[in-house]
Amino acid sequence: MKSPINVYLATSTSCNVMCKTCPVGRKEAEPGGIMSIDMLRRILTKCTDEARVIGVQLYHYNEPLLLPQMAEMVRVCHEFKLPVFLSSNLVIFKNGPAVLAEAPEILLISVSGWTQAIYERSHKGGDIEKVKANMEEVAKLRKPGTHVQVSWHRYKYNEHEMPLMEAFSNKLGFTFVPYATSLLPQDRAMRVWETGIDDPSGEDVLLPVKAAKDLCYSRRHWDCLLQDQIVAVNGQGMLLNCSNRSDDENLRGSLFDTTLPKFLKGRKVDPACTKCRSVGAHVYSLQAYTRAEWSPVRLAEVAYRRLKLAGRFPAFTAWTNRTFYRISRPQQKETL
Repeated sequence: MKSPINVYLATSTSCNVMCKTCPVGRKEAEPGGIMSIDMLRRILTKCTDEARVIGVQLYHYNEPLLLPQMAEMVRVCHEFKLPVFLSSNLVIFKNGPAVLAEAPEILLISVSGWTQAIYERSHKGGDIEKVKANMEEVAKLRKPGTHVQVSWHRYKYNEHEMPLMEAFSNKLGFTFVPYATSLLPQDRAMRVWETGIDDPSGEDVLLPVKAAKDLCYSRRHWDCLLQDQIVAVNGQGMLLNCSNRSDDENLRGSLFDTTLPKFLKGRKVDPACTKCRSVGAHVYSLQAYTRAEWSPVRLAEVAYRRLKLAGRFPAFTAWTNRTFYRISRPQQKETL
């Protein structure tokens, strides 16, 4: 029986804003370059042959709407009958109309403020007024098959502006999901836990990185969705061991020189994964560290994953993906 996987594709290594909690925003080196249409087809052919692909994420820390060929990439995924996930800061919308015409299944819009002064503290180099105008364009252009979600990054300084963006999002017919952003990738948090030295890139996160250490450690027995169900590939067709990391040390060879079952099995004993899971850093990377250790919802999610139900019923899978995305992230400040 084929394993269900989500395919995460680093379609480029560029972003037009500089979020300091993000490795691409910090301008850290990420190998791979721009993915060609031919490479996309090769990757999807390989993955669909060897696994049950739930969906394709056409970004990996990069800004997908910067790519002129993004509309064609969405079209290619649909040729393979695969749903598409996109996430954009929506500062630049030149390629947006063509992409929306292809009806990607999910579009996430990343925001962190209502006014420019607050917004640019995280989304440095962005323009919130352009984002708002482009959100209105999305509302006009999107097709019924595109679910739009506004992902509000909660920081210590922006709580007072959240209701304004929520009201605006609701008026446009978008789903609004706030969550407490973490310092990524998780090896930055692990370094803080090991050394006791704060990382300047994480100074504004709602829950201090040090404070997350014990929460993550007590949940270290949790399954790692990144390890079990996500296959990340860069523009050169190289496999990323962890979808949350993008450095050279994270590369594990060409997708075309192995099989997906072998790759997924290898991650169970990969030294990087073993070290990460030993301290619960995978829980930090999934931003799930404030969830109750045991709850009916969590038990249902674990059963859904372990029974490998993902992808068997497309409509149900789409609903569960959106639901688990919303409930898995740190939410209420009072619980932190």
